[in-house]
Amino acid sequence: MDCSTNNPDIIISGNLDFTGTGAGTEFISMGSGDWTVSGNVNLTNGTITPEASNFILNSSNNQTLNPGSSSFYDLTVSNTSTNGVRLSTNTLTVTNALAIDSDATLDLNGISLIMTGATFSNEGTLKLQGGEILTDFENDTEEGTIEYYGDDTY
Repeated sequence: MDCSTNNPDIIISGNLDFTGTGAGTEFISMGSGDWTVSGNVNLTNGTITPEASNFILNSSNNQTLNPGSSSFYDLTVSNTSTNGVRLSTNTLTVTNALAIDSDATLDLNGISLIMTGATFSNEGTLKLQGGEILTDFENDTEEGTIEYYGDDTY
């Protein structure tokens, strides 16, 4: 799917799943629109070209995120469920901005985060186990919570 010409805003009211079933190569050129997903995201066997898009995880139910080898330009976590958005596998890479909205949670679940060139805004909660590698991460010291849990040494 190539959205780089018209830059639409896309709302997916379920899962976004690139697990490689079916024929052809699964890809999205996202353009500069907002992409809102209310279900789980699995990009294992697909490719996203983020361009200048904002990828929004927005639900009142728990969500999982597997970015595969794709990166996000802007990633906004707006999920207000008890456990929020939890990484399931693969390193999360954000190239411009990562935002966690008020009452939202992003749980890295022991999986690394690469923020090269990106800013971090946290009005909610970022959860860490302590075994993650945070590359070029600069904490938002003005607001939000960072919570450590698990068995790793801090």
